[in-house]
Amino acid sequence: MITLQKISLILAMIGIFLLFISLSQEPPTKSISDLNLNNLGEKIKISGTITSQRNYDNFYILILKQNNLSIEATVNKLNQNLTNQNVEIIGKTELYNRKIQISIEKIYLN
Repeated sequence: MITLQKISLILAMIGIFLLFISLSQEPPTKSISDLNLNNLGEKIKISGTITSQRNYDNFYILILKQNNLSIEATVNKLNQNLTNQNVEIIGKTELYNRKIQISIEKIYLN
């Protein structure tokens, strides 16, 4: 009985350790030109300049520009106007109206 408890404790600790490692890894850095339908659902990191910000009832749409390309990114809460700010975004790629966009999880100002 004691051996079974020890094994259970060791397996639980290994599981927690592996969970911590997977959560602490950064997603791959992508550029807008790299994104395609194969990236849907992928967690990515991308940087650029916010060129516009639109407020809707319960979310915001940000336009992120990188070189001559742009992409829409959505976020539920926003505490400040990010227009003309250089940012780094972590989020998941989605398809909306046949266009790839990013659902933002974190925003960092550069």
